[in-house]
Amino acid sequence: MSYLSEGSKPWYHKVIIAAVMIAAGKLVAVGVREVRAQTTDYDKIYEEQVTQNPTYSPFMNALKSDFPEDYGKLKSQAIAMLREGKSREALQSMSFVFMRNWLSRTAIYLAQAPSPMLREYFMRSTALMKLMQSESDNLCARYATEGLSPLDKLSPDVKTAMANLTGLKIKASKAGVTNPANRPTQVSNNEWSELAGKLPALGLSGSQMNILAGTQLSSASDKDKCEIAIAFNDGINVLPSQLADKLRANLVISSVKTK
Repeated sequence: MSYLSEGSKPWYHKVIIAAVMIAAGKLVAVGVREVRAQTTDYDKIYEEQVTQNPTYSPFMNALKSDFPEDYGKLKSQAIAMLREGKSREALQSMSFVFMRNWLSRTAIYLAQAPSPMLREYFMRSTALMKLMQSESDNLCARYATEGLSPLDKLSPDVKTAMANLTGLKIKASKAGVTNPANRPTQVSNNEWSELAGKLPALGLSGSQMNILAGTQLSSASDKDKCEIAIAFNDGINVLPSQLADKLRANLVISSVKTK
């Protein structure tokens, strides 16, 4: 069975940057709202809220440390909007768009991160999906196939996991700049099929394999979408390391191209 037509990409690629976009966009917006509530000394309180609060600090400290110019731009834009009295929705939209653009620009760095960091990023992404699955098949399914909305209500555990995943993404991207792996990112149909061959042993049913092979994803149940995405990630982990890294890198690059 052929799992990809020539020139196509797996539906699963959409999951790769969804979490970090939502974490950085949604959580930063919450943090700057708290700045407004406490004082007009926006600079000081912004720093306290986003670099010391455990909800935001994993990724904001990473951004501040590894990409200080970008951190400064985000901070300046947020504080300017606070001073102008902009709405919560405007702050959320700005931070979401800022991080979406940042992630698009830096995806190549994550794709070239050292193997241990790239692998850990995907392992944590899988762990996040499993956490979502334990709370809601719908949340897991949307995260895996279309991305979440900045307005989604997330549990504290999910928000923490997202913040940590985002922090790792930033650090891995920096490592991809300073110590690039120079790995290929183009994957052949045969290589995708090698991955597909691992999935039944990881628990996918015949009907779920048909969903993966065809165009039935949009009508699949949330449970199927979530289980397929998790098995897909787990399947990459049992491939030879060089092939696994190539697939991971391809998914990172593909996720940006489709946004």
